[in-house]
Amino acid sequence: MPTVLMLSSLLGAHELPFVSAYIKTLCPVYRDNDISLAVISSRDVLPLSSKVNATRLSFAKAMLSDAMHNSLAAFAPRLVTTEDCLIRLILPPVVEVWPDKSVVVDGTHRCYAAVQADCDFMAVLLTGNFPPLPIPATSWSSIQEVNTKLRTGDSMPGIKRSLFRPVAHLLSSDICVFNDVEEFLDEAKTFVEDL
Repeated sequence: MPTVLMLSSLLGAHELPFVSAYIKTLCPVYRDNDISLAVISSRDVLPLSSKVNATRLSFAKAMLSDAMHNSLAAFAPRLVTTEDCLIRLILPPVVEVWPDKSVVVDGTHRCYAAVQADCDFMAVLLTGNFPPLPIPATSWSSIQEVNTKLRTGDSMPGIKRSLFRPVAHLLSSDICVFNDVEEFLDEAKTFVEDL
């Protein structure tokens, strides 16, 4: 497992303001939503995706195992050292909280790993008004594990692309990669004034 630095140890009380500002900046569709961090039950969320990639699921299971082994909240915000010695920001799964359901819009592999382990995990919870979902939520029992690389259309057949939230693509992009911890902290200061 790569070197991990928990965001709470770097940012302290500024962790939530940073996460909130970061998501609102990267994903303007959420700029008017309330954002919180909370530990939730894996049974309380539904996926949009109908498939998961086996390799990514293995990585999610390793992250979950590491958190449990170190008595940490599963999937809490963190910085991870990559194979090429860069620093990647990894935020918790992102969940839209609707009046009748909570839906994973980023982090399906991690949530599915938590469902399989029947454990709680930390999530970024978004509340407020949302555009309609790009596809109806499904159930964890309908998830298929595949060995091929998945594109959005593969894992969400019938998706209305105009309603798709690009949060997953943005949070996994190079926008979330830094040369070192100092560069991350400099970036974080642009999101949280008194850091």
